[in-house]
Amino acid sequence: MAAVIVHFGNAALTAKAAASIAKVPGPIKAVYVVENGSEAGIASEGMVRPPLRQENLGYAAGVNRGVRAAIHEGFDRVVVMNNDLVLAAGAADAMAGKMDADESIGICGAPVLEENGKTATGEGRINWFTGRAEMIVHPRKAGRADYINGALFAISKECFEAIGGLNEDYFHTWEDVELSFSARARGYGIAAADCAPSAHAASSSLPDSPLKTYYLVRNGVLFMRKWLPLPWRIFYGPLLDIRTMLAVARGKEPVVRGIIDGRAGKKGKVEYA
Repeated sequence: MAAVIVHFGNAALTAKAAASIAKVPGPIKAVYVVENGSEAGIASEGMVRPPLRQENLGYAAGVNRGVRAAIHEGFDRVVVMNNDLVLAAGAADAMAGKMDADESIGICGAPVLEENGKTATGEGRINWFTGRAEMIVHPRKAGRADYINGALFAISKECFEAIGGLNEDYFHTWEDVELSFSARARGYGIAAADCAPSAHAASSSLPDSPLKTYYLVRNGVLFMRKWLPLPWRIFYGPLLDIRTMLAVARGKEPVVRGIIDGRAGKKGKVEYA
């Protein structure tokens, strides 16, 4: 088992994330740090491989680069974690054990302790009415999860290669949601392990900002256009019209722009003034 961390921004957080893997005994034998447009300054020692450098092509592209490098070196499972996350002892073992117990599982998440004090189970659900992805938190309510949270998950080599990796069209946010839907479409299961939560500093790579709001809205629309169940498609256009009018009335320009660009099929990185 290998681990992939995509670095962007705070080098100290990335170093702390890598160190949290190295100091805990477990199934992870190599750590791949992908420098996504900025240097992490992490030394190559022990299980940490030399950093993989590239321009900032987005989180999905960084993950894909790291996972492919791990697979190329013979690893059949890869743990992907945010650079602002400290891996809890036993988390990697729990994910590996869950996948060992059920070979149909292609993606396995694990609990994450968010900065607001809530513990996310590692799963999420789609609110098809609002068009939003919502993390499931403890205490967990009954019902099937729709996706695995991208902050921390393990993916099998077979599942990754069947999907072709994370969708790089999104650039930032929603790529984890699509990954789970793509896995299920190819016959793979998703699940979350039960273990101690890993601590997460929420979104250090892209803090709350108009740009983050834009990506969340635009990518949500892109996702819905591709994956929305048939009965909901009848209502989605009118709902977007109402949402756009409300955003205009409230002066929420990033929301308006995100909806317009999503409906137009605009993808990838944007320059946002």
